Parts: sequence; C-alpha cells; structure tokens
Amino acid sequence: MKKELTVKKILESLEKIPNISLACEKAGISRNTFYRWKNEDPIFARNINAVYKLGIKSVNDLSESKLVGLIQKSDIRAIKFWLENNKKNYARPRPKDFWSSMFPDERKVPGMRITIVGRDRVEREIKPEELKMENKKPQQDAKDPTEILDAIDP
Repeated sequence: MKKELTVKKILESLEKIPNISLACEKAGISRNTFYRWKNEDPIFARNINAVYKLGIKSVNDLSESKLVGLIQKSDIRAIKFWLENNKKNYARPRPKDFWSSMFPDERKVPGMRITIVGRDRVEREIKPEELKMENKKPQQDAKDPTEILDAIDP
C-alpha cells in the first residue's frame, strides 16, 4: 500500500517537473530505490517514461509561453533568440555537424559500451569502433575524455 502511494507521488511529480531527484525527494525515497523499482517492474518503468515525456512537454510549453511573454515586453534578447531559431532568414549559419561537434567523440572513451536497437527491435551491444562515422576526420587517440574536449575546443 505504501509503495502504491509513493509511486503515485512520483508519477504526479514527474508529470509536473521531469526531475528524478526532486520526485524521489517529494515521495520520500532514495534514487537507488527508484531505479531498483524501475529495473524490477516493467509497468512502473513504462509509466515513468510516459509521465517523464509529459513533464518535458509541460516544461517546454511553459518555457515557450515565458519566451513569448518576454517578446511581448519587447525584450531584445528574447526576440533575437526566437528569430534565430524559428526564422530561416535570421538563423546564424552553422556547419552541418554543429550539434555533433558540441560533444566529444564518445568512441574514444575507454570502456564505453553501446547498446543499439535495430529495425527488428532486437537490442544488441556493439563496440564503439564499429560505429559508422561519416564525414568525420579521424582524431588522435586520447588517453582520457578531457583530452578529447581539449582537441575539440582549444
């Protein structure tokens, strides 16, 4: 009975604010307990994923409404942000690999494991070096992730 009430609190909290730590704190459980329940109970995991997505949509809607409010108050930074991200004529030119270049080449992180789900919906683990990387220059082998970051942003 207590677990059911706790689960209900977690789901309600995540629907409003998609933050696991806050949801656990409000429900009075540890993050370890949360993740144990999530790993042991597929229905709980499915419900968590569903309300988490709703929470993200809720925060996105709130953010957009606040941005529109700032635009209505003639906030020049808000206006510039909106135009650069929603109007092709005002968008700053960015290279094709802009978003992927924001993150280090994860294939170089020692001990990394990658699980993919194919079109056949079957999960399988692949080695990082098996990833197909197109239009990327090979990087030097790095000893640790900080060297990768230094190489990307000197």
